[in-house]
Amino acid sequence: MVRTDRDLLIEGFAIAIALDEKAKRELTILGAWATEPVLEQVRLAIEGCGAYQAVAGKAIFNGQTGFILHSQSLALQTYYQLDRGAEEAADWLLKVLGTTKTQACLKAAVWGLSIDESADFGNGALLIPYDQLADSRFKRLIDRKAGASADLVDMPVWVDRGFYRAPQSAYQKTIADVPFICADRSAMNVFDAAFSDARVHWSLCEILGAGRPLVFAHWVEFLDPDLEAVNVDQLLIWNHAEVAPLIHEDVSISADLLNERLGAIGGLDPGFRYRLLRSANRYVLSQCRRSIVDQVLDLALAFEIAVSEKSDNAAMAWKVSVRTAQMIGGNLEQRLTNRDKVTKFYGLRNQATHGGELNEEEQTTVAEAVPLYLELVHGFLRHGKRPNWKAIEMGVSGPTLEADL
Repeated sequence: MVRTDRDLLIEGFAIAIALDEKAKRELTILGAWATEPVLEQVRLAIEGCGAYQAVAGKAIFNGQTGFILHSQSLALQTYYQLDRGAEEAADWLLKVLGTTKTQACLKAAVWGLSIDESADFGNGALLIPYDQLADSRFKRLIDRKAGASADLVDMPVWVDRGFYRAPQSAYQKTIADVPFICADRSAMNVFDAAFSDARVHWSLCEILGAGRPLVFAHWVEFLDPDLEAVNVDQLLIWNHAEVAPLIHEDVSISADLLNERLGAIGGLDPGFRYRLLRSANRYVLSQCRRSIVDQVLDLALAFEIAVSEKSDNAAMAWKVSVRTAQMIGGNLEQRLTNRDKVTKFYGLRNQATHGGELNEEEQTTVAEAVPLYLELVHGFLRHGKRPNWKAIEMGVSGPTLEADL
């Protein structure tokens, strides 16, 4: 009678379980039971398995690192399954070794933004209330750290990576057809594409949702619990602007409004949408800066990127102020007021470039420019297409142009 891999594993694991139970019975109060003989028995059983021999030396990738399949590392993971019994442990290992593709989920806790229901980015990506995020070891880790500071009065939402309140929203993206065991970069390529999409979605959360910097902490889970059991070599990865922000409070937004804005930006020309995201990232960085002078430089760049085109030779100060005012729209008086505010702000750029300090009135000018930038972004969304700046400047095209222009 031919003995299958399952038969061999069950026999070997039964011996390992007996050794483990014997070691535990002989345990004294001063010592720990010896696991080395148990692990050695599990390792020998694995090495005799044809399913293992077929994949030995290949790797399981989790988006951060690779878990090399060799008998010693698998023995430790299998040891934790022995409590289920020899047969279930054998079935678990054969399932792991025989899986070629699976589904994963990229998850992230989000600080600084609160949402009432789920918002849909498309392609399996959602922003959801944090309490709807399924339980996991990383969610429990975040909850424990947040709970340690829950009773502090007037504490910001996020101070640093070890000191924060509970997040109010979460991001999750389902990743289909992930190569589970492979000998090349195919799995990493799938994860890299998912991370690239996620970073765009996180930028959209900042500029369309909060209007200010956010902090994200992400990890990856395999959706099959049996496969997730080998996903042990992973850390919580933090994502924020290159200058870490201090987040004082959460900004609340309805899912309906965020979905509307996501739909609007999704309808823009891809090249212009990319330019707008570059501009938004520079704006977010400006709001993380500790120095008011650095804020001015980054915010000025955000305006410039948003309203510029290739082979566009118009004077930058004129271009930034007039195009911003026209894209925001309103009656003539409102556009003139906004143009003057942006002109005044942009005049601080040279002063900031040469290291000059800003007085209280000039700092107020900077503060007034921040909401104008956000209104500019929303003006693009209302316009719904790549701007024809020449037509807009002449008053024959634009989102809200009055007869008195």
